Amino acid sequence: MEFNQDEAKRLFLSEELDKHGDYLLGLLLQTIDEMKIVDKGKLIESIRYKVIALSKDRARLEFSFMGYGRALEINYYKKPGYTRAAWKDIYGIKSREDIQMEYASKNRKKVNWYSRNVYGSLNTLYSRVAYGYTEEAIQRLKQIISEPGYQSQFFKNMWD
Repeated sequence: MEFNQDEAKRLFLSEELDKHGDYLLGLLLQTIDEMKIVDKGKLIESIRYKVIALSKDRARLEFSFMGYGRALEINYYKKPGYTRAAWKDIYGIKSREDIQMEYASKNRKKVNWYSRNVYGSLNTLYSRVAYGYTEEAIQRLKQIISEPGYQSQFFKNMWD
């Protein structure tokens, strides 16, 4: 197969998304293990990722896992549904419920395993995609694409 610049860009994007998915998978598994999230065995076994081609110039890295893992984190960030009366704020009076709510919020287990890792690593991915397509990378991709047995790794039917 002869060298095609568009195919090289697709292959580069596919490789970078796959590398990032592998990196992120390791990060998520490590975080789940460190935080000792309830029922972690099922959550760890359910985490998967794949690179999906959307068009000639776009692809997406998609993660899937059991829904309770994300629900745990979303619930952690919700504020308790308890509202304090205005006179409690004015006079600084704390009821037993107020003290219990403060104690409970201080002692809540942190379960931000997803957001911290996924959104925290986006800049790494952005920089690798934006600045990684160098002459050396093009030469390496050219060599891969020029091999006789090469077939597009990027779901060929979706690109055409």
